[in-house]
Formats: sequence, C-alpha cells, structure tokens
Amino acid sequence: QRLMARRGTFRPKAVEWAFGMPRRRGGGATDAGPLELTTPRGRTILIRGKVDRIDVLELADECLGVVLDYKRGKDRRLPLWKVYHGLDVQLLTYMLAIIQRGETLAGRPIRPVGAFYVPLTPLRRSVVHPDEAADADESVPSSVKPRGILDFGAFEHLDRELESGWSDTYAVFRKRNGEPGCAEKNDACARQELDRIAAYARRKIGELADRILDGEAAVRPYRVNTQMPCGFCEFRSVCRFDHNVNEPNEIETIPRDEALARMGPAQEAADR
Repeated sequence: QRLMARRGTFRPKAVEWAFGMPRRRGGGATDAGPLELTTPRGRTILIRGKVDRIDVLELADECLGVVLDYKRGKDRRLPLWKVYHGLDVQLLTYMLAIIQRGETLAGRPIRPVGAFYVPLTPLRRSVVHPDEAADADESVPSSVKPRGILDFGAFEHLDRELESGWSDTYAVFRKRNGEPGCAEKNDACARQELDRIAAYARRKIGELADRILDGEAAVRPYRVNTQMPCGFCEFRSVCRFDHNVNEPNEIETIPRDEALARMGPAQEAADR
C-alpha cells in the first residue's frame, strides 16, 4: 500500500462508502442514494451496496476515481468472459454507482478510471536467509497485486515510474512506444473500451434482474471446463443437483478481444 501510494497520485477519499443503504437507528444516513437502473423490460430497479475503498484524484477539469475491493482469496481477477456471461459484475456495479452517485462524495462528478480486487493473503515463499526476501518497498508480489480493469490513459497517475515493461504495482504492461501490450494478461484498456464494458455490465445487470423478477429459479448451475459453484454453495443440500443426471449450464471461456466484440458498440455507462 505504501509503495502504491508513493508511485501514484490518487489518495483515499472514502472507506466503506455506502450507496442506497437504509437509515441507521439513532441517526445518520448515507448521503448517496441507490444505483438506479432500467432493465431491458422497462422495470426500474434500485441497487444498494458498500464499496471498501475509493481513491480520487482532483484535476482542474475533472475528478478521477478508483475502486478497491479487498478479498481474502488469492489471484482474484476480472476476465472479460466472466463479465460477458454475467458471472462477475461486482466491480463494475461499483463503478456505475460512482458514475451516478459520486458527486455526493467529491462535490462534483467522478469519472472512474479503474476498479480492482486487492487480495489480503499473499502467497508465502520459503527462503534460506531473510536477506533473500523481496523488499516490499521495491515491488509488489504478483500474488497481491491489485487485479481488475483500468483506463490506460490514466495509468500515469497510478504509476509514475513505469516507462516500459511490467509495472511493479499493477498488472499493466507498457511497450516502448507507450502503448499497452500483452493484452490477455494486461488489466489496462482504452477509455472507449472501459466505457463499453461498463455499459454492457449495466445492461447485463438489468437482464439478470428481469430474470429474477420473472420468477426464474431453475436449478441449473454453470460449469466452466470442470469448475462449478456447487462446491461452495450453501444451498447444495437443498437443490439436490445430481452431476451424473442433470445437465449444467455450460459456459465457454472466450478471448478478451472476442468478449469485447460481443459486448457490442460503446454506449454511455450511466445516465448523465
């Protein structure tokens, strides 16, 4: 955290920032209203939540924001095929909330330029002598690097020291000509792509809400290759899904570029 702060210009603005949360007994209420979305079937839905941390950068012409969500697990990422299938929209929901309600936090609209999962439990590595251990002030181990998505055009505000190659603090690769490289492993994307992803997430959340409100409750867990959510589902003993008899919902993994293409043309991520 110290290294990331030293190399970047973003600074924490809020922790556990709540949007759409009910008034607490004894006084005090959130200043931010709920995230309001219109579903493809014309319904209006209100979404509430709490963001672990929001960093902002006040510029002369705009205010930039970054979402940080802390996780106990390791290697949590945001592959775009998961966004496309609606399996991972948490970070993007937070971005949409900031776009719509961020003015209550900063006093003016906030343009989110990044959203990251931050692991709290790094992988341990054995060393013969303490002198062989990596210096935490020089680089961030890959196991605890923030992973997610960000606007490459704003990355210079997150890591001012990166000239080319991989960043020591984020999963971002910059070519010598200044352009992003290693697209499949790089969390950076163009601003237009970030807007497209946010707009798609907005539509996908609406589609999922329509399915819930229409009463869809089929027991059909997804399967990606050999992975299924049944192993950590607390309702497994109730649904009684039989892997040998019932057919799961097969989900395909697709490359990043294909996922972007399937998301359609860029649209506004939120109502202005």
